[in-house]
Amino acid sequence: ESTQKSQNFNGGLHFVRATPSADWLEPRNRTIVDFSAAYGKITQPSTPEIKTEIYHAGLERDEYISPRFFAFGQALFDHNFSQGLDLQQSYGGGFGLAAIKSANQEVDLKGSITYTRQSFAGATASMNLIGATLAESYNRKFAHGILFAQNLAVTPAFNNSNAYSAIGNATLTAPFYKRLNLSVGTVDTFLNDPPPGFKKNSFQFTMGVTYTLP
Repeated sequence: ESTQKSQNFNGGLHFVRATPSADWLEPRNRTIVDFSAAYGKITQPSTPEIKTEIYHAGLERDEYISPRFFAFGQALFDHNFSQGLDLQQSYGGGFGLAAIKSANQEVDLKGSITYTRQSFAGATASMNLIGATLAESYNRKFAHGILFAQNLAVTPAFNNSNAYSAIGNATLTAPFYKRLNLSVGTVDTFLNDPPPGFKKNSFQFTMGVTYTLP
């Protein structure tokens, strides 16, 4: 805090509850909850305020039909001030396949039918979209408790071919003291139909400390 006053906050929560919890038993269901936030503001006398405001929340429930095949439903909520996106709500359901599954890595492929409502800043009209979501996730455990996680999802719309979006993220986490971990991650969000004056792509790079619950 000086001539300029700068405030920044980045954080996230990731919860997974799998039943049964033992890896060697056949899975029955899985619940995944995600939340991330990136907020920043720079103010200076006689100068326009500069603000970053990106929020994401997600909920997914998986029900396994076989050890590798599952049905799922999910709800996603996104806000990105930098892209003029007040709120994007997505609700969908479909099927997934654990294409690769071993003790130290897993690759999931998912496809779903999705309803999306996009609300933008200013006078831009909200849009109701029916489309599909094609997603891929990869998790890999390395020696010494190091974990790599990567996700990619693309959402085309059937009723408006111009209104497609995509999101990708990758995180590398390494333990350094008890349940504290060092974390490095990236998040890239693409929105093909932002309001006039806003760019289509938003990129974040974060470094920080995470805590793993028992």
